[in-house]
Amino acid sequence: MNSVDHDCPQTVEPPASHSPFVLQASHHRHPHPSGDATAKGKLCRIVRMAGDGSLSVGQRGGTGLVPVSKDPASVLGGNTDGAAKAMIAAAPVALAYFDSDLACVAQSRLWEERTLPCPGEGEGAHVAGLPTEVVDAMRRVLENPAEVTVETRGGLADGLSTWNEWHIGPLSGPDGALAGLAVSTLDITERKRAERKSALAETVHRLTVDALGIGVVQRDFDSGKTTIDETFRSLSGVGSGDLPGDFPAWAEVLGAADPDGFRRASRAAMDPGGDGQFQAELTPEIQCTTRRLQLRGRFSFPEADGSAQPSHFTGILIDDTEIFETNARRTRAQRLQTAGRIAGVIAHDFNNLLSVILANIELAELSVTDGQVSELLERARIAAEMGGNFNRKLLALSSETTVRPELVQVDNHILKTWSMLEHLLSEQVSLHFSPGGDGTCVSIDPAELDAAILNLVINARDAEPEGGKITISTEVVDLDAAAAQEFPEGRPGRFLRISVADTGIGMSPADLQKAREPFFTKKKRGFGTGLGLTSVSASIGRASGFLSIRSALEKGTEVSLYLPAEPCAEDQPSETENVPIGDGELVLVVEDDTLLRDATTRRLEALGYAVIEASNGEKALSLLADGEPVDLVFSDVVMPGEVSGYDVADEVQRSYPGVAIVMTSGHISGQIQSLAGDGPAPQLLKKPYSLTTLANAVKEALELSRNTG
Repeated sequence: MNSVDHDCPQTVEPPASHSPFVLQASHHRHPHPSGDATAKGKLCRIVRMAGDGSLSVGQRGGTGLVPVSKDPASVLGGNTDGAAKAMIAAAPVALAYFDSDLACVAQSRLWEERTLPCPGEGEGAHVAGLPTEVVDAMRRVLENPAEVTVETRGGLADGLSTWNEWHIGPLSGPDGALAGLAVSTLDITERKRAERKSALAETVHRLTVDALGIGVVQRDFDSGKTTIDETFRSLSGVGSGDLPGDFPAWAEVLGAADPDGFRRASRAAMDPGGDGQFQAELTPEIQCTTRRLQLRGRFSFPEADGSAQPSHFTGILIDDTEIFETNARRTRAQRLQTAGRIAGVIAHDFNNLLSVILANIELAELSVTDGQVSELLERARIAAEMGGNFNRKLLALSSETTVRPELVQVDNHILKTWSMLEHLLSEQVSLHFSPGGDGTCVSIDPAELDAAILNLVINARDAEPEGGKITISTEVVDLDAAAAQEFPEGRPGRFLRISVADTGIGMSPADLQKAREPFFTKKKRGFGTGLGLTSVSASIGRASGFLSIRSALEKGTEVSLYLPAEPCAEDQPSETENVPIGDGELVLVVEDDTLLRDATTRRLEALGYAVIEASNGEKALSLLADGEPVDLVFSDVVMPGEVSGYDVADEVQRSYPGVAIVMTSGHISGQIQSLAGDGPAPQLLKKPYSLTTLANAVKEALELSRNTG
């Protein structure tokens, strides 16, 4: 008999998952394999299990492993001692063997603990406890012998899930025919939970990145593969195949704002001595729009070999376009505010000068009978009024003006100022008018309309340095929702369109985008402030309209103003209406500017009024206190000293309620009028004003004082 040598203890060599392991079984003494009967050695029976679950039996002595049998039946069948089965029972994995009828013939204790013990009783009982997908896989392997791996998911009493991985492999008999199956199972719950956690983290990351509109790019320098996500593709307008292998060359493809800076930053970040951080600004043109993007990322270097070359780059693409535009709008607003402050400083003195010029021109017109001289004076008067409109244009940029809209019949209004517009042009530029307003009116401050048209004509003239043609046209148009969408600020409705078109040099798409920005100009230094279209747009916006610009290089520019069309009033005042004349009423003129005070005095006297003067507020109040029988105080608002024009008005309303008041200024806003006393707000004339405007204001104030007195 074979005797058991307990010097060969039973051992199990544990494997990795699904890798071979060795079961050392009972030990026997046999003659040495060399045939030397005297050479006695310890021979140990070995059962080896391969990765596919198949078994082989051998014996190991002084010369190593000696194969005995590869027939699993010799191990699992009834003719063999129970050593192999004992070793299988001790296997460090959940393992079971099934014959071709799916009858369980051997199992490990781990299998018994995790599934059901076998063999079972009755047909199919031995696999009744196995998941359906495992049993189905076992049958498939019997039909088509090949290794199969199946994952199953189960539930615990506390509601948590568990996962198992099943490995099913075929076993062959001595004749090579399929003899059965080796089935092992591994609890992969922790692995699956880690995978799900990782997938969840990736999903959260992806959702966060998508919500923030951030694109992702990765470059594997070892494989040469570049991957980008859809957001990166959409923001940059490039695909992964468009990005070259040389990272610094990305500057041109991605549209770097500073290509040289991009290359310098990339070389610095790819230096293993640095921190690997990279950042660059991109300004690609996407669908004719410049985007402002930030590419930020980091280069990774392999730690093991100390390579001077990066192995990986991970970057994100951030869209800063909206932030840039918001900052640009804030900058434009600050520029407008600055322009308004500058205008407020210069407006008063400038308007005083214009008022003196206009007053003297109108006084000269009253005494001149020569027709040719009268025509020259009329042109000078219109020019002075236009100069006042220029000043109002500056004030309008910062809303430092009170808009007084009127119903204006545009075709007639343009014809009224036509001669003035013609004198702005050289002989090489022709001006044409194509009226199509059909008697339609718009509600707008006439001064703002004049300034807008004048601006557009001057811009058109400057765009034709070699001469050309300027056409002013009007037309009533109806915009539906679809047509209105063609304009950035468009909306449906009926509009009177006023267009000024030239045949000049035109604008590029980039310049066209900036055309309405404050201080943007392509004119030579000293020939433009860059405020023209900005003020035009602001004026038209205050009249509930909008502006559109069409332009192409070397083909000219057309600027169109869209103003809501309104029916004209039947009782619109006539341009030739008589100027109201006074009846000797005494007017106190309060003005610190000597020239303007003198011109105003002469105008009022020409209108039939008696006049006394005061150079400041203190002297005006002194004259009133002395008992001068003043019927109306005509006062400037801003004057030197502690008493302003409104202080004078307050005192007049409190102490002299029968005295009428008219105020004048060149830069105050309508909001300041609320500072006047408890009585009705005095009428305010904006400098420069015409003789007719002065006459009407004084007459209305006197009549109001008489009616309320």
